[in-house]
Amino acid sequence: MAKTFSVTLITPVLLNSSPQARAGAGFDRTAFTVDWDNRQATCPRGNTSTWWSPASQRGTPAIVIKFDKETCRPCTVRDQCTRSKTGGRTLSLQPRELQQVLDHARTQQADEQWRAKYATRAGVEGTIHQAVAVTVTGMRRAHYHGLD
Repeated sequence: MAKTFSVTLITPVLLNSSPQARAGAGFDRTAFTVDWDNRQATCPRGNTSTWWSPASQRGTPAIVIKFDKETCRPCTVRDQCTRSKTGGRTLSLQPRELQQVLDHARTQQADEQWRAKYATRAGVEGTIHQAVAVTVTGMRRAHYHGLD
């Protein structure tokens, strides 16, 4: 969006929803290094993925990356990485450009300066919402005196 229209959106994005990220423990997706050009990911222990495939998840383009179960099974930190009892770790990513924008936005929204900008935006949006909400002000239509 910024490249095409020279506009930067200040809006929160959904946080990483992996079990590791939700628990705040273990290795979430950000702990893995993704080499987009070579279509390979590296885990925090230095092991590389064995499978990279474009896919569709709930109608949305995605990239599924898998690590070999033979590599993951003996790993000493396996319980911090995957809940699978028999397979290796699997990562699901958005297509490259979208994933990189999401990662950047998630990093930014953790910053205090970003939060201050967003607080201003949220305040303005709240005021506008109050002004146009029928249930609060009854302002579905503007009232004019004189000409119709």
